[in-house]
Amino acid sequence: MSKRVLIIGAGPSGLLLAHYLLARQQKYQVDIYERRNDPRTISISRSRTFPVALNDRGMNALKGIPGLKEAVIDVSVQMRGSVIHEPNGKQRKILRAKPLYTLDRTELTKVLLDSLEQRYSCNEHQQSQNRLNIYFQHSCTQIDLKRNQATFSRLDSAESESTVTYDLIIGADGAKSTVRKHFLDTELFELEQKYIDNDYKSIHLPSTVSEKFQIALERDCIHSWRLDDGSVILLLYQSDGKMSGVIHFPRDKSQVTELKTAAEVKQFFEQNAPAVGQLMNESEAAAFLDKPVANVLTIKCNRYHYHDSALLIGDAAHAVSPSLGQGCNSALEDAVIFNRLLDEYQDNLQSALEQFTASRLTDARAVVELSNYTLPLAKSLFVEFILRQRIAKIMHRLFPQRFFPPLFDALYESSIPYGKIGEKYQGWCSRVKKSSVADYS
Repeated sequence: MSKRVLIIGAGPSGLLLAHYLLARQQKYQVDIYERRNDPRTISISRSRTFPVALNDRGMNALKGIPGLKEAVIDVSVQMRGSVIHEPNGKQRKILRAKPLYTLDRTELTKVLLDSLEQRYSCNEHQQSQNRLNIYFQHSCTQIDLKRNQATFSRLDSAESESTVTYDLIIGADGAKSTVRKHFLDTELFELEQKYIDNDYKSIHLPSTVSEKFQIALERDCIHSWRLDDGSVILLLYQSDGKMSGVIHFPRDKSQVTELKTAAEVKQFFEQNAPAVGQLMNESEAAAFLDKPVANVLTIKCNRYHYHDSALLIGDAAHAVSPSLGQGCNSALEDAVIFNRLLDEYQDNLQSALEQFTASRLTDARAVVELSNYTLPLAKSLFVEFILRQRIAKIMHRLFPQRFFPPLFDALYESSIPYGKIGEKYQGWCSRVKKSSVADYS
């Protein structure tokens, strides 16, 4: 008999894990519950979506499902390097050994959803006949972990709540996970939540990018501008030719929060990132002003499972700062790792869940630390970091067996565990952690 799996959250990690579970013949029936609307049927607010960069970890996780990697590549842009724009107008280009694939997070979600529905029929009115059912606008309001029951409220109607019994419930519902909240009532579960010192706003520019700017802002590079107060502007192309990105800025010491008018927004970007300022029209400047300031909550847990019936993955288990672009990659990696454990333990959920915590804990904690404390706000430390990375690149190229690869190359390689990278950069992260905004040179 198929085991019934409830996946809470229809983000990339939950959807990819649904692919893997349903590919295991008739062993699992999967019901996905998402409190938001189907992103394919509504216009998504541009203040809520953002670009993600998939490296080898994320792409290898997709590769496990036939055709999925290719479908994602079709809506992605390859990034072969990064361009750092200096205040004096000069540019410093850093090439990558392997390309990143960048796309809007919502587009990634759509690809995963389309592929699921193409492979497995899903119709909530014929639930008993389908191995996959997807319920949008359903909020998980209560979970009884001891009785294996979850209660949902349908947000698009006045119908009463419904309660569902499961064999396994998976929390793929983000940094503020409802599933994880119920872990707090279980024995010896520890949770550390921390808002990082940087907030962010997304940036969206018009689709009309002149040939002049296409030359100045190369299509296959991620462009960045760093301000004296520690703010960082990141900008890249999407597959439709538009440019989007984000500005990260210190919560308590930033010019961004002091901007009051669209004219001030435009002037700010013209002074600090001239290409962005010249591309941004009046309506985009006004839209930027109106966008809410977003906080980043990071998560550390001491385990990711409860007995043989509950699991946390992705941001619900280990939400990270976006500074190194590892949030989506590590979340997708969770799905493929759990699938491998199901193979190894022949679908024994008790063993697979226990081993997921045992095998993933060190890596997950390391990626949180690396993301939070690798890139310093202090200008002097940032310059030192760039120099260290240049030296590491040269030494690794000359003596690959003796010298560890530079950070971003190591993060790209799925063969190098996050835990090993964390060990190599432990001292550096400690230095960055001790530094403060007041240390700017």
